[in-house]
Amino acid sequence: MTKLYDNVDHLDTNASAAYTVETDVLVVGAGNAGMEAAAAAKEAGANTILIEKEKTINLMRVGLPSTIVDQRLLETRADNSGATLDWLEEKVLKPNGAHLRAEADAMVTNKAYQAFPTENDPTFDDQSFTSYGDWFLEYQEEHGVDLRFETILVNLIKEAGRVTGALVKDLVKDEYCQITAKKGVILTTGGYSANVDLLKERNPLSLKKNVYTPRSNGAGITSALNVVAIRDDVQG
Repeated sequence: MTKLYDNVDHLDTNASAAYTVETDVLVVGAGNAGMEAAAAAKEAGANTILIEKEKTINLMRVGLPSTIVDQRLLETRADNSGATLDWLEEKVLKPNGAHLRAEADAMVTNKAYQAFPTENDPTFDDQSFTSYGDWFLEYQEEHGVDLRFETILVNLIKEAGRVTGALVKDLVKDEYCQITAKKGVILTTGGYSANVDLLKERNPLSLKKNVYTPRSNGAGITSALNVVAIRDDVQG
C-alpha cells in the first residue's frame, strides 16, 4: 500500500474549488527552474500558468551549475544544460547589459590540480555578481506567462493514470482553485531540506550532517509521491 503524506503546508486537501481555470501547462515554483520552464513552455506555444507560494521570486540563483553528480542524469544534463544557459544569457541577461562568466570550481595554482569550470555567474564586469530576477519577471510579463504569487500547491489531480492539474490555494483571497493543465504539470519546487520528518525517512545522513533551510519543505515532492511518482533512490 502506497504511503500518503500529509500536506506539509497544513492545507485542506479535501477542500472544494471555488472556481476552475484551464491552461495548457502549469508550473509549480518560480525559482530558476520554474521561471525557465514556464518561459520555454510559453515560447513553444503553450498557455502557461506559473504559481509561487511566496510574495516574490526573491533572488534568482547566482551561481548556475552546468553539471550534476547523479550518474544517470549526467549525459542528459551535459547535453542540454549548455543550451539552457545560452537561452538565459541571450534572452534575459544580454538585453540588460549582463552576461555569464564561467567560474572554476577550485581556485588552484598548481598545474597538477586543474579544475573545469562548472559554475556560471551573471555579471556585468567579470568581477562582481548581479541579480536578474526583475529582468526575468519582465520577460515573463512581456511573453504572456500567467504568474501568480502567493498561490500554493495543495495537491495534484490524477485522472486515468495521468496528472491533469492541481488544487491550489490563493493565499490573498483565501480561496481554493482547481487548475486544469491539458498538456501537463511541471514541479519545480525544490527539495525537502526544511522537512525534518522527510529527511529522517529519506535521507537521515543528510539530516545528521547538514544544516537545513526553512524554505524547501518538500511540498512538491510529497504531492508527487501521493500520486505514485517514482522515487529516485540516489537523490532520496
